[in-house]
Amino acid sequence: MVAQAIQKQDKLTILANTVQSSAQVISEHLKKTGLPQPSFDANAPQTLFPPDTTDQTVLNAQHELLSAAEMLRALAHGPAEYLTYHLFQYLEIIAFRYVYRYKIASFVPLASPEAPPGTEVPTISYDELAANASAAGYPVATSDLKRMVRTCASSMIFCEPVPGRVAHTASSARMITAQMNDLVGLGIEEAFPAVEKAIDAIEKYGPAAQEPSQSAYGLAYNTKGKDFYTYLTDEGGPERVARFSRAMKAINDNAGYGTQNVADAYDWASLGKAKLVDVGGSRGHNSMTIAQKNPEMTFVVQDLESVIKEANATVVPSLPSNLAGKVSFQAYDFFGEPQPVHDADVYFLSLILHNWADKYATKILKSIVRAMKPGARIFILDGVLPTPGTIPIAQDRALRSMDLAMMVLNNARERDAEDWEALFKQADSRLKLETVSALPGSILSLMSLSLKA
Repeated sequence: MVAQAIQKQDKLTILANTVQSSAQVISEHLKKTGLPQPSFDANAPQTLFPPDTTDQTVLNAQHELLSAAEMLRALAHGPAEYLTYHLFQYLEIIAFRYVYRYKIASFVPLASPEAPPGTEVPTISYDELAANASAAGYPVATSDLKRMVRTCASSMIFCEPVPGRVAHTASSARMITAQMNDLVGLGIEEAFPAVEKAIDAIEKYGPAAQEPSQSAYGLAYNTKGKDFYTYLTDEGGPERVARFSRAMKAINDNAGYGTQNVADAYDWASLGKAKLVDVGGSRGHNSMTIAQKNPEMTFVVQDLESVIKEANATVVPSLPSNLAGKVSFQAYDFFGEPQPVHDADVYFLSLILHNWADKYATKILKSIVRAMKPGARIFILDGVLPTPGTIPIAQDRALRSMDLAMMVLNNARERDAEDWEALFKQADSRLKLETVSALPGSILSLMSLSLKA
């Protein structure tokens, strides 16, 4: 690891060399595979590598570069300035919220993806931009617009190639697409009002509270005893529900929390003609990914009735011919009814248990255990918090941030290895953790559990 390799002498040079060598590995990989070099251009790819990248050498180089660059930034700032930098980053939320709420990105012209290299970047003046947003009904004045856009531009979100004229960068252009824009909205409109209530919730309900309605979100929105997901469905209205759904798709489509490589995380073929129940599997993206490479397996995707109704109407009719009859959908509420499938070989939970405190996560597991036949197994795809200092900073920060997000939204949590072991024991002392393997290209891990006789 970068941090362990750095001695007391000349940290700046060591880190700078790590940045250079890691960048060289990445650059050579991009050339070799015919991928474009990273760029701030508006039409640059959404990710540095395709989300299904599994080349661990280049992925490690990316993590090492990010970690070294962050430590280099800290040293170059100095301790006082670096602390101040982080303390006041929350102010940038004002600019992001302004840009999101008034759809500023949609009023900035975007170059055609077919435009040849060297084509002049389209721009718009602040006065024109303000006038267009105002004409659409948004309270946008040039003076406010400048300070908000220029704050974003300090983080390479928008730019001014000509003073006084705004253009897109790769990041700001992503805010035009529904999924990424909704991910921004979920963070700064849905979640941020709850973030500032996090400590208040601890003081009001106590540090050991596990009820979802006693979360920071519950306090901020007065959810009247409902968990985040139920409240959003019942009270949020169709626009907020749709925003949440598209935001989750954006997360899944990106590296880090993406699950595109789930078929490569385990030797599924070794299970033969296994029946897999995808508990809380939404529209079945994980089941279909595994099914494409394992034609002997069959899959039952379970989720709430409203989700399954939509999947049966839109997903089932469009299933590839090789998956027809292999993937089916079943309405199931894992808190409201017993697990109905008793002949499964595998029960699969992808990013489900981190949504719930131990009190409720054990209920989900107990329902599965009661349905398991001899020899059946549980596979859990989720985050496993690392021992500090054992993984690159960027990955560690992503997991820690998700842990806080789970706490804020639903009094839930990410778990380290000991937490997972304790949860399994609490659910049923017969549950045995057999294997833990990293999901290629992701910060997630796949855990396999058996039920001892």
